[in-house]
Amino acid sequence: MIFIVNLEKMTNAMTKQLAHKQYLFKRNHTKHHYKSNENQHRVGELLVHYGLRKMYQLESLDWQFKFGTYGKPYIDSPQPVFISLSYSGNYVACAFDQSEIGLDIENLSPIEWQRLKIQFTKEEAHWIDNETQFYMIWTQKEAYAKLTGKGLSEGVATNNVLEPLYYHGQPIAFQTQIKDTLMIQLCQTKPCTQTPMIEVDLETLLASSYMDHPGSFTH
Repeated sequence: MIFIVNLEKMTNAMTKQLAHKQYLFKRNHTKHHYKSNENQHRVGELLVHYGLRKMYQLESLDWQFKFGTYGKPYIDSPQPVFISLSYSGNYVACAFDQSEIGLDIENLSPIEWQRLKIQFTKEEAHWIDNETQFYMIWTQKEAYAKLTGKGLSEGVATNNVLEPLYYHGQPIAFQTQIKDTLMIQLCQTKPCTQTPMIEVDLETLLASSYMDHPGSFTH
């Protein structure tokens, strides 16, 4: 399941709400130097809380963030739950599954794709013939990097996504969705059927995260 929220209509009042102590944030957000990034990451965490409650009936005191070898976050809870967060423009998205996943979203904004594609493998660069195909390859690389937890530290010319890729010996599969001007790319080891995507209203997300919500956040 993928939950997605649009921050385009975020007001000053909502920004103040996000900073209010009535929310429990399990991660440190002080490293985000710009307020917009801080808001994105706070909304991202609220989306994690929201999805865990909706899908797995896990309240905030039932789980903790833990981090793997490469800093990849996962959920430490009574049942196995894996998440992957992604941010682009006004959008924040989080994918949930009981097996490992990688999610990337990208705004399909104009880009010098002819120049940038040469950073990919020769086969990928030859295959890319337009901007949409560039974003397809880019998001697949990002999603696979998030699945493995290694990020793109090895460079974008590694892991040719046009060839079979594996994770822990299992073949991986990609699933692409386009919503308006947003490309959504999911990467996982199990066969990709169409993963449901739910858009969450920002006001609904904020309202669902108050301390007076049954079983909700406490300090």
